[in-house]
Amino acid sequence: MDRRTFLGTVAGASAAAFGIGRVNAQADEEETSEGWGLLPYDEKRRRANPDGAGLPQGLAGVKELWEFDADGASTPVVSGGTVYTGTEEGVVAINALTGEESWRYETTGEVVGTPGVKNGSVYAGTDEGMFVSLDARTGEKRWSSSFEGAVTTSPNVSEVDVFFGTENYVCSLDTANGSENWKFGTRVPVQASPALTEELVVYADGGLIFALNRFTGEKEWRSNYSAGSATEAVVGETRVYTAGKGTVYAQRIRNGVRRWSKSLRGEIVGGPVLQGSTLYVGTDHGFLYSLDLNSDGWTEWKKEFSGSFVGSPVLVDGVLYGVTIEGEEGRLYAVDPSDGDILGEYIVGNEQVEQDGDDETEGLNVDLTGGPTVAGANAYVVGEDGVRAFGDEQEVPPTASFEFSPRTPLVGDTVSFDASSSSAGSAPIEGYTWRFRSDAEEFSARGETYEEAFESPREWTVSLTVTDEGGLSDTATKDMGIDGTGSGGSTDSDRSRVESTNQTSVAATESPGVFDRVGDGVFLALGALGAVVSALGFSAYWRMEPEREKLHRRKKKGGLCPDCGASVKVGDADCRVCGTELPTNGDEE
Repeated sequence: MDRRTFLGTVAGASAAAFGIGRVNAQADEEETSEGWGLLPYDEKRRRANPDGAGLPQGLAGVKELWEFDADGASTPVVSGGTVYTGTEEGVVAINALTGEESWRYETTGEVVGTPGVKNGSVYAGTDEGMFVSLDARTGEKRWSSSFEGAVTTSPNVSEVDVFFGTENYVCSLDTANGSENWKFGTRVPVQASPALTEELVVYADGGLIFALNRFTGEKEWRSNYSAGSATEAVVGETRVYTAGKGTVYAQRIRNGVRRWSKSLRGEIVGGPVLQGSTLYVGTDHGFLYSLDLNSDGWTEWKKEFSGSFVGSPVLVDGVLYGVTIEGEEGRLYAVDPSDGDILGEYIVGNEQVEQDGDDETEGLNVDLTGGPTVAGANAYVVGEDGVRAFGDEQEVPPTASFEFSPRTPLVGDTVSFDASSSSAGSAPIEGYTWRFRSDAEEFSARGETYEEAFESPREWTVSLTVTDEGGLSDTATKDMGIDGTGSGGSTDSDRSRVESTNQTSVAATESPGVFDRVGDGVFLALGALGAVVSALGFSAYWRMEPEREKLHRRKKKGGLCPDCGASVKVGDADCRVCGTELPTNGDEE
């Protein structure tokens, strides 16, 4: 039994023993001030990051910082000071500060959708059936897998698995080597990346919504209604919300039963934004809706904007951001999510605008193709001509980032710490300072890389502070456990994965990984299983007791041979089977 089957079995046993539908844990998320490794900002595709860094209030002082030419660029994802986008020719990494190309990986076929970034790797699929994993720093290929038919969605990446849709399947691959975990046949090509819960993979298959077991790929449920042409799915606490044409649907996450639907004006563009009990949706008629999920989708407010929304809006640091296009004019909006009021707007590419005598804005000749990505106090939008970055050109601090290896060190291991994934802000990085803290000791070190052997089992908090030449700094923090005993040289492949807690200057923290989440469930499930087995054994003993008493009475009356157990008649002197002399009534004990 492999680890995914094991985890799925444990989750099911826990649910059966305690009457719950899932392990009590949150999905793993990569939400930091400088960006997220997934386009919808988490596995549940909620498109909301309340702890992220938004643009200046009211978009004051915002201007275009740079433009990167790329044919067919996808809505980008930002992580560690780098912007990653898919193009007609492959995957491109762009320096978020300067707009200069960091590396390029050419593929056979066009990259479909936004790449995913996780734990130093970039994942992307092409329209010719190729799926690749690349080194996020260098762009070098780590592995690739081939499929019949095109990859049709962006990837949804977890710690150990990556999920995506193709023309024929929903697929799950191992992030370590690209080996296939499972694939599930679909009726039509999948149009949007699946959403993940702790146990489920949820996706839209034409007008039907499917939920698959996350670990085995087996179907858990299928909606019993047609949503028309649902594409996007977002997962809440107890319900799944899907969007198709001009309607939003809500259904129970445990069985797919529809709870309500809400028709809107215009066709829904991109996916919904989910924050708390509110869903925000944009349409091609230029309307932005706020729906109250506690009142079956009741409209809290509806506002009309100039042009048609392009791509999905996003919510970052308490502000909704969206882009619209009307004719050849594109606009970036900042919106108050409480009432829909416009906090600020910016004409995309306004440095190219010429004012005539009536101060009217001329056409801009921009063709926006995707919604905004807001990260690190900048906004990024895409068009047919490439990627554009917007911000206020204030001094930008560096971004601290590091990895350590092995990921799950044992006593005696020499652990290597590497800060080369950190990125500069407005000025070059001048210094790297490490700080190691435990309950028993504390020490510091300097340098871009550092090695240390740990001789005692202990929990450590490791902090890296990077400082640039202008005095600006940033700190990243991770927790590291030194477990058990060992002689060094351990690798990740021969031990369980132990999650790290990542903290940035805004104290964003990763949620526990898959093994951490189910650890308590394993022991609870085993305890419950033991209790059930004991109860069954006691019940069986109780049911058999009358039969045992009956046999005992027969034996005392001479009905059974005391040696071989054969039946004998009352009055027989010897057993007809074994010849043993039978006791008389006077011989009975």
